[in-house]
Amino acid sequence: MAPAAFQSLTNAYNKLAAFNIENLFVRKREPGPRRTVFVNENLPAEYHDAKGRVRSEHVYSTNQVLTSKYTIITFLPRNLLEQFRRVANIFFLAIAILQFFNKFSTISPGLVILPLLIVLGITALKDGYEDVKRHQSDRRVNHTPVRVLSGGNWANPNAMAKKNRTFVRGMIPTRLRKKPEKGQLVKPTTASDIMTESGVEHTDVEYDDAHETGSETGPGLHLFGHHANHSRPHWRKGIWEDVRVGDFVKIMDHEQLPADILICASSEEENVAFVETKNLDGETNLKSRHACAPLTHLRTAADCADVRNRFRVDADRPDVNMYKLNATLRMDSKDVEETGRKKGAEETHPIDMQMTLLRGTVLRNTAWVIGIVMYTGEDTRIVMNSGGTPSKRSKVERQMNPQVFINLIILAIMAVVCAIVDSVLEHHYFPRNAPWLFLDNQSDDNPSINGLVTWAFALITFQNIVPISLYISIEFVRTCQAAFIYFDSEIYYKKTDQATLARSWNLSDDLGQIEYIFSDKTGTLTQNSMIFRQCSIAGKVYHGDTDVEEESRHPSGITSGKASTSTSQTLTIPASSSSSSSSTAASTSSSPPVAADKPSVATVPVTMLPPRSATRFVSHSLTDDLRAAGHASNPARARTLNGFFTVLALCHTVLTGTDPETGALEYKAQSPDEAALVQAAADVGYVFRGREVDVLSLQTPFSEDDGKGTRIERYRLLNILEFTSARKRMSVVVRKMDEDDGRVFLLCKGADNVIFERLKE
Repeated sequence: MAPAAFQSLTNAYNKLAAFNIENLFVRKREPGPRRTVFVNENLPAEYHDAKGRVRSEHVYSTNQVLTSKYTIITFLPRNLLEQFRRVANIFFLAIAILQFFNKFSTISPGLVILPLLIVLGITALKDGYEDVKRHQSDRRVNHTPVRVLSGGNWANPNAMAKKNRTFVRGMIPTRLRKKPEKGQLVKPTTASDIMTESGVEHTDVEYDDAHETGSETGPGLHLFGHHANHSRPHWRKGIWEDVRVGDFVKIMDHEQLPADILICASSEEENVAFVETKNLDGETNLKSRHACAPLTHLRTAADCADVRNRFRVDADRPDVNMYKLNATLRMDSKDVEETGRKKGAEETHPIDMQMTLLRGTVLRNTAWVIGIVMYTGEDTRIVMNSGGTPSKRSKVERQMNPQVFINLIILAIMAVVCAIVDSVLEHHYFPRNAPWLFLDNQSDDNPSINGLVTWAFALITFQNIVPISLYISIEFVRTCQAAFIYFDSEIYYKKTDQATLARSWNLSDDLGQIEYIFSDKTGTLTQNSMIFRQCSIAGKVYHGDTDVEEESRHPSGITSGKASTSTSQTLTIPASSSSSSSSTAASTSSSPPVAADKPSVATVPVTMLPPRSATRFVSHSLTDDLRAAGHASNPARARTLNGFFTVLALCHTVLTGTDPETGALEYKAQSPDEAALVQAAADVGYVFRGREVDVLSLQTPFSEDDGKGTRIERYRLLNILEFTSARKRMSVVVRKMDEDDGRVFLLCKGADNVIFERLKE
């Protein structure tokens, strides 16, 4: 065969092998249109056509997301097409069809096609089971509860497309489903949504003032169970797939985001929110986001539903880029004195990705966030990057196709040789009146036609060159492998009581071919469990004591101003430089002054351990050195220890909070590294008490009484130089807020090679 012909044959086979079945059943959806989200104002007249319906370019994708491959209608044809990508299945089907003709029948045609039906049936059952699990997963996600604004005069004018049909929705007759009114795509969210047909209210109603809830009974309860005050703006429990563009949603701590939203306000004083983006980029470090400044007054349902708070959000069409967003907030000017504009004039404010929370991220270390939905469903960043559900094939299966194809070529050559030999022999012996060629001169029985018949019989006879039992064995082995994976105790996760699930059985045989695992960071393998083990200060190494490790696994909190010292260390320091404060964020209590010649006991307040930390840093040698450093005889050592732990306690972006159950101080950090360092400083007595705007509060064993009964050092934060992969370090510039000592400090921490270079200079 000429090289050109061989190359063209190879290219044709590669195109056939790369043919994607999904293209026949799933139309590639173009990204949604550019959008203007209207809040507390009606759609303009140009958004409607002549019949009063919203134009298609202003109809946004539903928030329903389906990752399943099949429906009841498409299951059979799509699954058969996927299975007949195997060359062997096409061959066995051709052989079975051939034997339905009497001339080529060797045994019962039903017995011939039975092995093929077994293979197709087993594979179809396996694929159907996997897709049922996908449907169940989709239903759990789409029916996840979320708080949506409702009640009052609130109505969302933005139009949404209809939801897709799944297995269940496809089986429900259309006449049994309530049809929307003419020109109405989705029922608007109103106060009547919380009422059932019987007039009994739903209990999933939440008010910001906590004075009344949907399950509460009292004087306002109507005779028929209808509460008279449900017309007030409130948060109604809805589900993800019913969330619409332009809805106000309230997300609580540890909840996932149902859509891409613009942050209006958060529970933090500076309207900051922290999110975990593990579902997007695999990073478990917390990312900080902040609210859009002109919308920070929207902190309650009543504020969000107030028609005076109307605005529009102009945004680009959906994009796969998770780090870029071009959008603009447009609202009427209200305060003439502050803005300098005429009242009613339009203001524009830029919106970037730092003001948005993406679908799939999880809210952390923030009590609540109120936001406006910008993108939903297939227009969200995570869905656009995930693509459709592919029909996966293992490496073994991909290698089997060309090998089976080679076997078929050998089989065809053997059949052709047999046909040629038979035709030549019959032409040779028929003129000689061979008895086995009697009456071989008919139209359907002659030496020329019999060559083709022999070719077909040769295919049937030598069909075992392509073993159908191989495919039955492979499907059986994959099923057993999925069961072994599920029941394997060595990969069973005890913390969540979860066995390992083989979600795609087709790929289980690829596990045995893995030679190397490449990880982009150590956190992937260590679960980001950062524990402060040891430190080196001025050449002396301090190791954490292992004998207190087990005790520190069960920290106790501080309640009612009483300190629990079960996991804290006690430092005996001279009164001139000691602190006896054992306050928390909720209460503060100070010990009475002691004489200068008597040592005082400074009890380190108990703080909550970081979520992934198992131990506290307790070093008796460090405790002794801190006690000795308190004496004026060793000021150099005192400065060294104080400087080291002051840097750990101040050079960070950690926020503080109070545990509602124990009253203990807890740290909210963007990364487990920062949490571990700040916690280690607190364990030895350098307790970071929190940040108020730009003032940092720090309690140390050497803090002196400022004459007002407090022993807290305060520093004004002048600047933060964030850590980046290029700088490999973080720095803060602070000024000590002391009448006698107003020095400015540059506190820096980072990689050793970067710090050493700057120390040399």
